[in-house]
Amino acid sequence: MYIAECGVIYYLGDPKSPAKQKGLSDAETLKEAIENYNLPPSYQPDALVIKIAKKYYEQNITEAGVALETLHKSVHLVSIAANKINDILNEKLQTNIVQEDIPTILQLMIIYYVIFASVEINIVFVGILAFGINSGAYVSEIIRAGINSIDKGQIEAGSSLGLNYPQIMRYIIMPQAIKNILPALGNEFITLVKETSVGAYIGIIELTKASDIVASRTYEYFFPLIIAAIIYLIITLSLSKLISIMERKLNNANS
Repeated sequence: MYIAECGVIYYLGDPKSPAKQKGLSDAETLKEAIENYNLPPSYQPDALVIKIAKKYYEQNITEAGVALETLHKSVHLVSIAANKINDILNEKLQTNIVQEDIPTILQLMIIYYVIFASVEINIVFVGILAFGINSGAYVSEIIRAGINSIDKGQIEAGSSLGLNYPQIMRYIIMPQAIKNILPALGNEFITLVKETSVGAYIGIIELTKASDIVASRTYEYFFPLIIAAIIYLIITLSLSKLISIMERKLNNANS
């Protein structure tokens, strides 16, 4: 507001201001200043502003006017840049920048060594929290994409039948969306199972860590690591098979 009022003083008081150069009256000059500096249309300069502008005009202080105009333009550009950055950050936050753009292992270590550094907490809970946050970001995007893939006309059709929005989502949209997103959800779940191996970095005794402990005690790395790999393979293949069966059942139910 103060910068804008300085601009009003510049417009009213400086003989070289854009308005004065056009030969506008004081009322027209004030109107142009209000538009230029984004002031409320009902704005009226107080007695101090008018007095300064008058003194300004009498002494013909043009250098200060140029400085004020430059300052206002700089503040305006900074404001535009700040708003743009804010919009970008908001957009990225809405698309889960923290969860999606930071590696899982780094999230895990930040949660354990930074957030819960001074708190005695079960490391398994920390692992569940970190993997849940990370995977939740992807799952939410998958579900959103699945819902958006359903034709908007189906929502209108549900409304024409007298259904409210929750009923439309429950009986019309979600059954179709689940069929569309099931493969992607299955892949995300399988990826999550494999990513749990990084839990060893904070001391969680999972499959990879267990194989490493056995190997460090027996000095034999081949068999423990190969057995861990085979167990992971069995788990992921079983999950893939289960997801395929679910897909077939959903396809048969809709056919």
